Amino acid sequence: RINKQNDHLQSDEKFTYIGHPYFDKFLIDFKNAETKSGVADPYWLLIDFPNTDNNIAFKKLGVESKIEFYKKLSGFAGSENCKLKVKLHPGGYNSENNYCDGNMELIRETDIAGLIYDAKRCFSFYSTLLIPIIFQKKHCFVFDVGIDIALQTELIELGVITKLDFKEFTLDEILAPLNTTHVEAYQTFVNRYLYITDGKATQRLKQILES
Repeated sequence: RINKQNDHLQSDEKFTYIGHPYFDKFLIDFKNAETKSGVADPYWLLIDFPNTDNNIAFKKLGVESKIEFYKKLSGFAGSENCKLKVKLHPGGYNSENNYCDGNMELIRETDIAGLIYDAKRCFSFYSTLLIPIIFQKKHCFVFDVGIDIALQTELIELGVITKLDFKEFTLDEILAPLNTTHVEAYQTFVNRYLYITDGKATQRLKQILES
């Protein structure tokens, strides 16, 4: 779309839409996940940022605030008979500031597509995993830590993300049904960020380069 505008093109005649190669593996893995049985224990999934001093969000929020956040989200999950699974960022796998209580599980290396697929609700901070999460779950909660991320802002404005305050989020916000415009917003999301969702974008690109 941007190239069409910059070059003042009125049609798609000079474009070949192939999809997004970066997400091919996720799209294929999601299809494979459909054939697997559901998990025995329901859970919420949080995509975390590293709890290290060189991370701007962690440095800004501090250790105590992050621990209180974990306790609160874990408590809400438990009240809905769900565990809280926290997908740690690779940069913080071994951080001494990682927190875990009896209703939480810290996840390191894993089948991330399967983890997303089986989750009852998905939460995140700023992350590239927002795209596959929204594609599969049609929605994601994102905690606002006061950092301006362009992609995150776009997705909030589109309506496929619900922004929650890092400290003041409530269970009612999490359990609230999605609004009536969500189906339309989701289709716009797919068209804008993925284009084609068969997981064959890389294959199409290869064919173009070889022809």
